[in-house]
Amino acid sequence: MRILHSNRSRLSRLMLLFVLVLGLFLAGWLGADPVASDASRTAERPPPPLDGWYPQSDDRWQDQFWLDVHLAKACEAVEWVCKTKFASRPVVRAVSQREMPFYIGQFVVRFDQIHICRANMARQVAEGDSRTLLTSEGLRLLLVHEAAHALDQERFPLEYNGRKRDDARVVCDAVREGHAQHVTRRVAAMWGLGHAFRAFRRMLECPRYPDTTSWHYRAYIQGQDFMDEVYFWGGRPAVDATLQRPPEAIEDFASPQRWLVHMEERDDLR
Repeated sequence: MRILHSNRSRLSRLMLLFVLVLGLFLAGWLGADPVASDASRTAERPPPPLDGWYPQSDDRWQDQFWLDVHLAKACEAVEWVCKTKFASRPVVRAVSQREMPFYIGQFVVRFDQIHICRANMARQVAEGDSRTLLTSEGLRLLLVHEAAHALDQERFPLEYNGRKRDDARVVCDAVREGHAQHVTRRVAAMWGLGHAFRAFRRMLECPRYPDTTSWHYRAYIQGQDFMDEVYFWGGRPAVDATLQRPPEAIEDFASPQRWLVHMEERDDLR
């Protein structure tokens, strides 16, 4: 009986020691800081070279992996808002100011590519909360805007063929840019990036390009307001009909409700 009691005591001590060791291991594992470990791994990777001046707050504007990831999400969101799918999704490429001196982003129809330039974004933003546009939040919204252009061009091909910037072309530009802004606003609301979209809109209200302020305001600000109203009163069918046959008169563009009546008279809303 004494030998049996001794073996039981030894087994109990071993079990207690095992439980203590297991508890210390689990405490260390659960108490580890995943953010700190991720940060240490990120710190080991040198940031890619970036052109222009801006705070080094986010390198995803230059990392092709993250550009592809964000563009895929942007295309999915644009398809959801527009209720249609891409026949062929565009690709994205970060370019320098030398390649694209003025634009922040541009959908290049000839190559089916979206070009973005963070240095140009930095040149446009003002101090304060607009600096959020230099992070991945601004990148995501910019990709949504350009992806909307890509889908519009795929569904409603537009060729100016050297036509001068008359009223019809100005209104057509405003409809295209306004629709891209309309889509971006709705996606920003879904993603919880309303603050970033408001900063994006403020930046477009006061562009630093010379001699184009009136065009920018009409295209991006009035264009978005127009397309928001068209969507509010007529839904997606009215938006698609407007993209298919944009207004040609400034008067129609200035009054979305008048434009909807005009489309009903032409039976465009079938």
